[in-house]
Amino acid sequence: MASTIALRRGVSRTARARWSAGTGTARRSPAARGRAPAWTPLLGHAQPAYVRGLLTAIERQAPAAEVAAFWHPDAEQVELPSLVRPLGHRRPWSEMLEAYAAGFLARQAYEVTDVLADGDRLAVRLRWTATAATAAGPIPAGAELVAHVAVSYELRDGLILRQSSYDCYEPLPTAC
Repeated sequence: MASTIALRRGVSRTARARWSAGTGTARRSPAARGRAPAWTPLLGHAQPAYVRGLLTAIERQAPAAEVAAFWHPDAEQVELPSLVRPLGHRRPWSEMLEAYAAGFLARQAYEVTDVLADGDRLAVRLRWTATAATAAGPIPAGAELVAHVAVSYELRDGLILRQSSYDCYEPLPTAC
């Protein structure tokens, strides 16, 4: 049976921590005091740190080749129906990479609040914020976007094979 770890608000004092790549500890970051906690992997599990590495690369606008290195060649992204994609959307790795390289978003940030790891599967709750670099449909350039997200990751051969997300967007800004 695969080992399961849960990092959740209120589980225990030692479970509250800054979730950052590579530390593997369960101590609360001084920077996280007084605001919603971020998390760090417990018990040496590599998967949460690996996914955090991907999110960090996206936040710092790493080159597309660096972001691509996190994904399995057979990877797919599944977006369940949301305000932005009412019918949902499924796209292969090549389309994900193309969209990332296109640069629709000028900035992205992730505030992870919960992580559940079970073998090669992860469930993550986070708050995503972004700034649109260019206009798209009703979203004007410069618009601030916010979504509360539940995302699951499935890994194969140490790489992300599938990302499925449930994106709950705050009301979208529109052009004046």
